[in-house]
Amino acid sequence: MKYFAGTEDIEVAPKTPKWFPKKQETISKWQEVYQVILDTEARYKQDYYEWDIDNPQPKLGDLADAIGNELGFKYSEKIIGRIRKAGRMGLLES
Repeated sequence: MKYFAGTEDIEVAPKTPKWFPKKQETISKWQEVYQVILDTEARYKQDYYEWDIDNPQPKLGDLADAIGNELGFKYSEKIIGRIRKAGRMGLLES
């Protein structure tokens, strides 16, 4: 975002949401989880086109199961929703 003050351009960095983690260790875990979310969504989309399932988007519970199976730990649906939102906002890019 740019603001104009007289003849100078002032760059303002976008703020991260309050719920976004502060520790790099947690952000790294979220990046792993987001990759599992992307893989699961791609698998669902492929199944949707190949097998005619009803919905190409996995539910948060389905994502929780996939994360548990892939990474060995589970997050609540609320946290999974936040991770997916942060990823879509571009906050989890390396």
